[in-house]
Amino acid sequence: MRDLQKPEKGFGGRTKIILEKNMKTLKALSLRIDKCASEIDSMNRRNFVIFSDGGLILASAILVLSIFLPSYRNWILPHGMLFLYMLAVFFIARDCQRRENKYIRPILYLTLTPMLTWAVLAGTYLDPNSPAITIIIFLCILPLFIIDKPWRIILFQVAFAVAFVLCSHGLKPEAVFHTDVFYLPLYLGLGIGANLFSLMGKVENAENMVRLRFESERDSLTKLFNRKTGEEKVRSLLENKVPGTFAIMDVDNFKHFNDKYGHQVGDDVLCTVAGEIQKVFRRTDVIWRMGGDEFIIYAINMLDEDTCRSRFEKLMKNLEALALPAVGIVGVRISVGCVICNNGQMQYEKIFKASDDALYAAKNAGKDRIMMGK
Repeated sequence: MRDLQKPEKGFGGRTKIILEKNMKTLKALSLRIDKCASEIDSMNRRNFVIFSDGGLILASAILVLSIFLPSYRNWILPHGMLFLYMLAVFFIARDCQRRENKYIRPILYLTLTPMLTWAVLAGTYLDPNSPAITIIIFLCILPLFIIDKPWRIILFQVAFAVAFVLCSHGLKPEAVFHTDVFYLPLYLGLGIGANLFSLMGKVENAENMVRLRFESERDSLTKLFNRKTGEEKVRSLLENKVPGTFAIMDVDNFKHFNDKYGHQVGDDVLCTVAGEIQKVFRRTDVIWRMGGDEFIIYAINMLDEDTCRSRFEKLMKNLEALALPAVGIVGVRISVGCVICNNGQMQYEKIFKASDDALYAAKNAGKDRIMMGK
């Protein structure tokens, strides 16, 4: 008897292991989605536009058929409503794309909800004597346009499947209801599986895009923005009249570190300086390596000279006590040229020259100081 029970326990144990493994996979997938959320939302906005384009073309074709074909004229009202719905979706999708809407995922769920609701009604109230097809197709296809955490997509599909079963039970003959209930779990399972398989590929594509963008935008040594990206971001801020402080800073006597300790230590100094700058300034500020030992900072909405000096004095104090594992305290000193950018001076070339002139003035005055440009 014990031997007969072992396979049953073994089967139950293997089932539990498979379920736990699948849950870990879904949890890991959710964490991956969180890490590249910005790119995921960008992909969702593009998917929304594609969905709206295809849906509007299809709705237009169906409406035309309803007008010209006698057999379709009984459906002209619902087909006209579908056309108006897709026309609204068309404009909403483009607005989300233009504004880079951050709430694109909830918007997608809300957009698909009327279509799935209509599919439930079409398979029950509007045609109670026939097995449902539309709801099954929509449950499998429509969620493919959403990239989101897997449990949300599954919950979305299951919720409408349950709504369909409840409506079908109350409105359809028993034989038709049994047919629907018999096939629905099979198709729903296949639909969920297909969506999850597709989701994994989309998340991997998003991760690759994030990785490629990071590599193209960052300085290979310090991991700050590179010159091209930093300049583009600041030009964009200036064009949109976002005020702030533009500062160019230079490590004093940097050649000394390379000559005394070697180029590896020199690279370590640059990386550590980059890290200290990021600690003192905010994540919203634009910081990049200009080249060599020069760094540029655009501190958004920092418009007070005393605040500017205080911020850089803190950075200078931290750098003076800078220690590296290989050589100990190295005492890095910097010279800084700053210019406050407001609505009166928002051209990149002008503020760059003013800040660069202030930097040279700081160097000529003996280095290790902050100079304000005009």
